[in-house]
Amino acid sequence: MKLTSGIRSLLAFPPAWVATLIFCHGDSLPIANPSFEGVTGNNPAFFDSSGNLLGGHYTTDPSQPHDETAFLTTTPIPGWQVKGGAGTINFNGTGKVSPTATDGNNVAWANGYLSAHGSLSQTLTATYQAGLTYTLQVDTASFTYLPHVDYSISLYAGNTLVAGGINPNILNAGTYITASITASIEPSSPFIGQSISIVLANAGNPPAGNAVAFDNVRLTSQVTAVPEPSSWALAAIGLLGVLSFSGLKNRK
Repeated sequence: MKLTSGIRSLLAFPPAWVATLIFCHGDSLPIANPSFEGVTGNNPAFFDSSGNLLGGHYTTDPSQPHDETAFLTTTPIPGWQVKGGAGTINFNGTGKVSPTATDGNNVAWANGYLSAHGSLSQTLTATYQAGLTYTLQVDTASFTYLPHVDYSISLYAGNTLVAGGINPNILNAGTYITASITASIEPSSPFIGQSISIVLANAGNPPAGNAVAFDNVRLTSQVTAVPEPSSWALAAIGLLGVLSFSGLKNRK
């Protein structure tokens, strides 16, 4: 059967709803060390025989306040940049959160000690693309023995906030919730082509004596606009009509 010029044009340059049908799916973007593992050592005071951080122990930068259970290192969380009071902790056996982690053995922690609010960030290899909506999800908890804490999960492009800030989801002491934010990138967005950065932080309320735990960081992207079911139906009927007409015409 010969194709009419209209059919050839349709196949060569599919309309937007066809492109959406082809590309509308969620993609997971790669994040280095999303569950905050990878801290290893051979000091038996801090690590087990496999080199993993012992339960009840944590990492922090030597410049930060710490106690005898802290392993001091300038890279408290492999793959992440840390500022202020933050690092990795193994909650196993402590009773401070339940479960002790939602993925792996360790979680990240960030505190607000003396207003030196802890934060951790990572710049991804992925860049913002037009027409996509990005969803950041992070399992988050406060410690059982510390007061309520404000926290933030955010997406940045360089030093510019794209989405996020202080999260409205209130934490229940000692249990995890999944906090999430979304960012839709329009065709005219100035963020297109810029690297995606994730920032997780203690937002400091009250300014001292609190801490927040983060685990299992996920970032996905998908096409922003999806046609309503009625649009799919109309488009399909139209395409069938064109194909039927072409077949009848060629049989004459």
